Amino acid sequence: MEFIKILPDKNLKKVWYVGWLLLFIPLAIGDYLLIALIQDAESRLIFGISTTVSLFIWILVLVYIPLYFKKLEYLIEGDAVTGKKGVLWRKISTIPYYKITN
Repeated sequence: MEFIKILPDKNLKKVWYVGWLLLFIPLAIGDYLLIALIQDAESRLIFGISTTVSLFIWILVLVYIPLYFKKLEYLIEGDAVTGKKGVLWRKISTIPYYKITN
């Protein structure tokens, strides 16, 4: 049985990075402004921890995006389209042609 393997465009990775960056930058700026404006040491520590956690999440995203991108693929087979994705848990979805409407 013959099939066509389709991989995502390399620019998709850039789109994912920009999306996460647009989410992360306002959060980071807000955290740093709050840390700068707060005089209470305990509150500063709490916001410092939240900033560190958000930075750690951003680093995880930077590692996760290339791994996810490498595992993303689609197969066009004789009777169905199959999508494979996932880094930690592999998910395979098969859609028969008769279920595809658009």
